[in-house]
Amino acid sequence: MSGASSPSGVPGAPRRNVQVWFIALIAVMIAIAFAFAAGGVFFRTTALESTQSRHVEFLGHGEAPLEIPIMTSYTAPKIPNATVTSHVLWSIESTRTGASTTYLLSWQSVSKTSLPIRFVFNASGPHPYVADLGIGSVENGFLLNPAGSCSTDCDSIKMTQEGMVPGIFDVTAVVFRMTYNVSRVTETRGSTTTSYIEVDYSLRAWCFCGMAGPAANVTFPRPQDLWSISVDRLPAGSGVSLSVHGLSLPVDVFRNNATTFQFSAGPEGILSAQLVSEYRWGPVDDYVLSFSASADASIHYFLDLRFGSILILYDPATA
Repeated sequence: MSGASSPSGVPGAPRRNVQVWFIALIAVMIAIAFAFAAGGVFFRTTALESTQSRHVEFLGHGEAPLEIPIMTSYTAPKIPNATVTSHVLWSIESTRTGASTTYLLSWQSVSKTSLPIRFVFNASGPHPYVADLGIGSVENGFLLNPAGSCSTDCDSIKMTQEGMVPGIFDVTAVVFRMTYNVSRVTETRGSTTTSYIEVDYSLRAWCFCGMAGPAANVTFPRPQDLWSISVDRLPAGSGVSLSVHGLSLPVDVFRNNATTFQFSAGPEGILSAQLVSEYRWGPVDDYVLSFSASADASIHYFLDLRFGSILILYDPATA
């Protein structure tokens, strides 16, 4: 009896293994189903959170000139009872290898507002000739290349400003006609809502102008605007010439508060913002100032830290 019972139990073992594997397979399939279900919920949530709405409330608009000074030029002052010869030449150039000196113009709000202000340059606005000036957009500002960009069909584009008589104080400026719209913007992304005031502006070029200073919000430099380069004692009849590329400059970026502009924002009132310019000398751009006189002169060279230009002042004994 005992020998017969052992074989009868052997066929039952494989059936139990099949049941175990079948149950395990069902468990795995259920786990995969839950995983896909969880993944589906995750992706739908992400998609919902990535959606964005933008509400724009118009506040005001306007149009006005915008003068951007980019350089000051000086010649040596007159000397009583003497003949002074002084020449200044500022040149900027765009070549096939690169654009001319790039000016970064940045808007900085000076008004106290309940919302932050963003400035957006509208490159699609009406601005003929702006392309010739190498205009580009950056956050809260724009870029300006006064000599533009030289394409493959040109060797170079060169622009100059010079003076050939003593006592010159000139300002070179790019003048635009600016059109702008001011709006209150509310953006919603998922559960996050952001509100700000947006100034959307476009530029129409008027002129690349040389003006007798003071002009375009530029005055004769104050003592804090100047850096002493050197002092020379020159005998009568001798001459000297100085270029910015022959100097060890105290700074490599020149910064100037170009202008303060007031934007009409309707119920928000007047929004004031300062336009700040920054640039550094390019390798093919230059500023050269020369001097000679029929009398002995003690001359003091200075650097205008706002624009990187050179000027001459006399020691009291000479003047």
